[in-house]
Amino acid sequence: MIGTGAPHDSDGVGAKRAAGSARQRAATYRRRRRTVGAVVLALAVGFAIAGWQLAMPAPRPALPAQAVVGVSPRPGRVVLPDATLEVRLAQPPGASLSAVLSPPVAGTWGRCAPRAVCFAASTYFSPGVRETLTVTFGSSRMPTTSPARRAFVAHFSVAPASVGLAQVLLAQLGYLPLTHSPTRVSGRGRRRRAASDRAADSDPAASLVWRYADIPSALRARWDPGDAGVLTDGALVQFERVQDIESGTWPLYATALTPTVWSALLTAAVARRTDPDPYAIAIVHESRPEYLDIWQDGHVVLDTLVNTGIPGGATPRGTFYVYQRYRSQTMRGITTTGKPYLYSDVPDVDYFQGNIAIHGFARASYGFPQSQGCVEVPLEVAESVYARLHYGSVVVVLPA
Repeated sequence: MIGTGAPHDSDGVGAKRAAGSARQRAATYRRRRRTVGAVVLALAVGFAIAGWQLAMPAPRPALPAQAVVGVSPRPGRVVLPDATLEVRLAQPPGASLSAVLSPPVAGTWGRCAPRAVCFAASTYFSPGVRETLTVTFGSSRMPTTSPARRAFVAHFSVAPASVGLAQVLLAQLGYLPLTHSPTRVSGRGRRRRAASDRAADSDPAASLVWRYADIPSALRARWDPGDAGVLTDGALVQFERVQDIESGTWPLYATALTPTVWSALLTAAVARRTDPDPYAIAIVHESRPEYLDIWQDGHVVLDTLVNTGIPGGATPRGTFYVYQRYRSQTMRGITTTGKPYLYSDVPDVDYFQGNIAIHGFARASYGFPQSQGCVEVPLEVAESVYARLHYGSVVVVLPA
């Protein structure tokens, strides 16, 4: 009999098909979920890395293989005529490095540190000149616009000829008891150094300080940086004596900064030809008893009783310098009472003011006024006093 209802699936084929379709849909859903998760994770990691990179400080640009990282003295400064130039580099200097000064100065460039070159002048920088230093890398045959041929340019000025410059050079060579002040580099010291640098640029002598701790007060009182005075005049007299620069007139050694003296002073500064004698001064005390000290390089090295001038022929007081010397001399003149005198072979004579000198003289005793104005030293110590003084030595006569 033929029925009229739905057909009967005796083998369950439809059910199997439906189940397979459901499994396929489930697998597809799982694959999509994994794909979306992977994308989300990748985006999260990417954003995290980007944020970390943004939070990091930007790296400093690397210096070129060859570059100038510093110059000494600093560009724009005023330098002394005997200055030494140093160029500090990012890498050890190569054959392509070239350093040129304009106007040119005789001297040589050489390696003075693993990453530095220095200029050793064989003469001095001309006072008052503005120098330009140009450092280039690369072959001179390259065009100047080529990136491979970089240039560094710095300018500095040379201190002009002045009393202050002469004082600095004399101090460097040991003719004055002064030296350069120390440089401070931290905290307030930077401001002090900057102020000191500006002062030194305008007056080189402003950078000078006493070389010794125990400086006699009379010496301190007569120091005048930037201006001529008895200390500077004495130093010039001693320098001219050492350099054998005679004035051709009286006195034998002058105190004028002539072109001849300037040339000799600048040449000596470059060559570092220092004073062969210790710095010495004589201090005469008119107290009772009267005595004389020889102060040398920071210490009293000799003291002795002496005689100074009697009333009417008093020894001049003040600060002077030795301008003429004799191992022995005949002295003549007029006493305070109007009588002539003549003494032969007076030994160890150091003139410091007109016809007033320190010298040896025989007396029965010492320590009170007896002379016609000179400072009389016992014969047994006169030679030692003479040996410790020299041309230009400062002489101070102090009242009681």
